[in-house]
Amino acid sequence: MKNLKYLFIASIFIFLSCSKEDREEQNASMAALHEYLTPEVVNAMVEMGFNINTGEDPPNIEGKYLASPLLLLQSSLENDSPPGTEFPDLEYIFTEQDNEDLSVFVESYEAATGTTGEGSGALIIGEGTFFSVFVKQELEDGNGHTYIGVEAISGDLFDTGIIDFQMANMMLDDRGNPNGNLIPNNTGRLFEDGDTKADKVVN
Repeated sequence: MKNLKYLFIASIFIFLSCSKEDREEQNASMAALHEYLTPEVVNAMVEMGFNINTGEDPPNIEGKYLASPLLLLQSSLENDSPPGTEFPDLEYIFTEQDNEDLSVFVESYEAATGTTGEGSGALIIGEGTFFSVFVKQELEDGNGHTYIGVEAISGDLFDTGIIDFQMANMMLDDRGNPNGNLIPNNTGRLFEDGDTKADKVVN
């Protein structure tokens, strides 16, 4: 009976220690996120429903992924398209991941409009198979106009792709939007993959 008591106490101690470590990792990863992006931008994404997977040991996500069909989940724009509206497919390439400084290089491409973007030193956080990436990008639309935005990608990594894929974007500086094809500054949208998985592309 005494041994069972000691075992019970030891189990509680281990549970509390693990919980404390988990909280510390979550706090550290959120601190890194708020250092990379302003709390206002992060909060705007969360308010739209973006899932942030915290932690300091994200999975290796290097590779190419295709989000198709890309469906609108939520928007902060007035009179925007309704949820469920299909948007052009998006392709992401992740390279140069470094978990020591929680960084990754991100490239994106939207074939339908010719929009491209890339960002070095993007922040990646997460734990186990779950991750979130945040990247400040200079993007260029199909007409050659450049602008500054933030994109965030989140999900659960599997061999064949990213389950529960989400992507949120926020406009930081549309640089005048001369072609009238961009969302206004300080607004954003939240998307999901219509079949719940962004497939890994094997060349």
